[in-house]
Amino acid sequence: MNDVSISPLFNHPTTPKHHIVMGGGIDARQAAQSKGAGFDAHLCNVMFEKDIGKLLTHFSPISSLEFFKDGLGYVSCADDAYITIVRFE
Repeated sequence: MNDVSISPLFNHPTTPKHHIVMGGGIDARQAAQSKGAGFDAHLCNVMFEKDIGKLLTHFSPISSLEFFKDGLGYVSCADDAYITIVRFE
């Protein structure tokens, strides 16, 4: 993992969301030799230790992640020079 972001709603007084998003990846040499890319972002609930889901949004290791201030999505960037914006419905 290269980066982790904690939801700003983690300690919300009425409706806490105990979520983190984390991302990283494997180096290019390993990616070329493997079937799966390994460049996905994982959304997890840390209270229940459950993986909520993973998003395959990049073609290279994720270098940075950050939740939106309202906690309803996140933005990520990677070595592939793409910035991905994910908004939760």
